[in-house]
Amino acid sequence: MDYTDEILQRANVRQIRAFLLHGVEDLETDTRPPAQRLKEESRPIYARLEALYPDGDALDEALYDLSRALAAYAATYLELGIIAGARLARQMLG
Repeated sequence: MDYTDEILQRANVRQIRAFLLHGVEDLETDTRPPAQRLKEESRPIYARLEALYPDGDALDEALYDLSRALAAYAATYLELGIIAGARLARQMLG
C-alpha cells in the first residue's frame, strides 16, 4: 500500500477536529452518531439545572441563557472552521 493511501485511510473529520482543537491525535475517537452524542452529553447539565432551578420559569430562563451562550460559541467556532478550511484549501491549490 502506498503511504498516501494510508494517510487518506487514517484521515477523518473527528481526527482533524481533535488535532485542530487540542493539537493531539484523538486516541479515543467517539463513534456515536452526532445526535446521540449531543443527547447523552447534555443530560448531566440538564439534570443539574433542573436541580438548581426547580421553579419552571427560573429553569426556562437558565436554559435560555445557556442556549444563547452555546449558540454564540457554535457560531463563532463554525466561522473559524470555515475560515481555516478555506485557508487550507487555498494552500492546497497553490
